[in-house]
Amino acid sequence: MKLTLYTWSGIGDSLMALPLIYALKSLGHEVILPSNQQALPFYEFLRDQEIISGIASYRHRSVVDWIRAFGNTDKLILPAGVERWQHPLLWALRKGAPAFGPFLRLGLRIKELETIEDVHEKSPSPKLPLASNRAQSYIHWIERYGLDFKLDWLFFEDRVLLKCRERIQKLLIGKGLEPGEYAILYPATIRAEKNMPEPLVNQIAEYCFERKIKLVFVGDLAPKNLGLDAHESVVDWSGRRDFGELAGLFSLSRAVFSVDGGLLHLALASRCPVVSFWGATIPDALVMPNHPYHHPLCRYLPFQPYEGEIVSDSKRLEAFNFSKQEIERAVQKADR
Repeated sequence: MKLTLYTWSGIGDSLMALPLIYALKSLGHEVILPSNQQALPFYEFLRDQEIISGIASYRHRSVVDWIRAFGNTDKLILPAGVERWQHPLLWALRKGAPAFGPFLRLGLRIKELETIEDVHEKSPSPKLPLASNRAQSYIHWIERYGLDFKLDWLFFEDRVLLKCRERIQKLLIGKGLEPGEYAILYPATIRAEKNMPEPLVNQIAEYCFERKIKLVFVGDLAPKNLGLDAHESVVDWSGRRDFGELAGLFSLSRAVFSVDGGLLHLALASRCPVVSFWGATIPDALVMPNHPYHHPLCRYLPFQPYEGEIVSDSKRLEAFNFSKQEIERAVQKADR
């Protein structure tokens, strides 16, 4: 059966759905992921590694592309949280208006529509005491197909990680990096309110340097923007978008320090200890609770979680105010 699974067209959301993708594949289904142009390089990585069967690409605001990408399938699977402002067509389909029955069958040529129900997690957040957890919703939905969740479904398969490690080995040697002797810092995303302030970056850097651990920067923020580019123990891998190499880099690292962003989920899928830092969002909504390789640090302040609002520098400093001792304890908990 050919299934189209919509996962918000992003690195993080597609990897949160990884257990469901593996479960559907284990039943012999062909899993197609729709992707906008921004997320397409990562979806191509998933396809090339045979994690998914194919991609239905579309331009974000093209209704014609939407119909082409989400149609012609045996079953369309949607998460419950699709809102009108995010994707009007999918929102209307999820709402299930009677007029959409013929449209599904004749216009989109979809035989069946399935909506993944939200799973809520209790949270210490004063702003969101009950958080809808997307990662858990995908895992919970596996039961609908008569399967039990397998812990290995959280990660890339061994064959994938082996290929990624082989690809990165020469690059590691060229940078003087030894497996297990470097850490990775992913300090920033395109969402400025999520990004680490400079004092936290310095705390992480000092923690690594005191232990003779080299620090590799990934993502969009280069170390030169933080005054660390001249340090002999800093390697600049910022701006890199070869996801196979990144997965290999993560999987051979000693630890990953990350903000809430797509590469956080790539690191988790690559089987390495991850410490994440949460400033304008909370982990209870966006990562699986009690993940075996993950320890989140979050203050749960009254202004968290924001939903795209601007966070002042003073609030960001308050949210990301973690000591080296807290960082060390978090690494120990993630590395188990």
